[in-house]
Amino acid sequence: MSICENCGKQNLNDTVYCERCGIKLKTKSPKRLVLVFLFIAIVAVLVLIGIKFIPTKNVDPNPGPSTNRSEVLSKILTSKKIRVAMEYDAAPMNYVETDGTRKGFDFEMAQAIARNLGINNVEVVESEYSKLPDLIEKDNADIIMGGYVADASLTGIDWSDGYLDFGLCLITHKSSAIKRIQDLKGKKLLIYKDPAAVSWVKDNIPGVGELLQSEETGWMKACDNDQVDAIIYDYPFAIKEIEAFPNLRIRQLNLNNSTYQIGIPKGNRDLLEKINSALSQIKETNLYADLVKKYLKSDKVLTDKIPNQTKTYVVKSGDTLASIAKSQLGDSSLWSKIWEFNKSRLANPNLIFTGDTIILP
Repeated sequence: MSICENCGKQNLNDTVYCERCGIKLKTKSPKRLVLVFLFIAIVAVLVLIGIKFIPTKNVDPNPGPSTNRSEVLSKILTSKKIRVAMEYDAAPMNYVETDGTRKGFDFEMAQAIARNLGINNVEVVESEYSKLPDLIEKDNADIIMGGYVADASLTGIDWSDGYLDFGLCLITHKSSAIKRIQDLKGKKLLIYKDPAAVSWVKDNIPGVGELLQSEETGWMKACDNDQVDAIIYDYPFAIKEIEAFPNLRIRQLNLNNSTYQIGIPKGNRDLLEKINSALSQIKETNLYADLVKKYLKSDKVLTDKIPNQTKTYVVKSGDTLASIAKSQLGDSSLWSKIWEFNKSRLANPNLIFTGDTIILP
């Protein structure tokens, strides 16, 4: 509002003459207008400077796939498909036959898990063993089934309960005098290049000679050619690789107790619970025992003769360790006692066949 200095009348800002007395109203001086505009300009500059120096997060101009995968189960159930990361050409766990048929213990277990979740589509995503966790991180797979034992260094992955118990085994030439790991003192030993395996050997085989490590598949040939005295390797993979070498034998079973587990993107508790529930149910079925027999049987195991005066039982068709414990010991829950007595003869509690001789407690 503009106030007339003559009569005090309040006039509109755009009024030139007083609406009451007609005297020309005074306007704001140019100098005052300049100061006003200067003040506005200074405020604007200060605001811009202030905005410029507000801390901001670094933004990747080319962001990769999100690793925050907390809704994997929902995606699996919606798509009716589970993507399983597996090592390629890894018999007996995952492999493709010449006619294109996919087979393997892991593959058929993945199918059983999928059915338990109410879906039928299993998509196998293959890569090198060491790169399987990357498939999870980059959302190219939903779970890992590739001969993995829980690895705490893989911080983006949670691990299921075990789906296959196994142990390391000792492999030698069939004519070798080495029968037990105690015979490896001063000998040349080859193992898979893995910190856990190295640690186990150092803790359990004192006095071993030269310790070689390899990630290559030529170690069976090295043992066959007497370049090394013995090999220690995971039983499930050893039984397939040893088939091409008729002079090699598995001399000692279950050197340790280990289990393969399924890797799941961290933060998916609902999926972890579903997977564990599925494993618990599947392992109680005949399907599971049949898969173990189908894929993990080996005729390369060379076992010692059973000492005289030892109480034994000859396996009949349809027998399990639990049924043998029930008939021979009076309690099926005592199957684990029988298992402990036969770890040097059986690679897995399910690997018993008609005609096998079992040692009883």
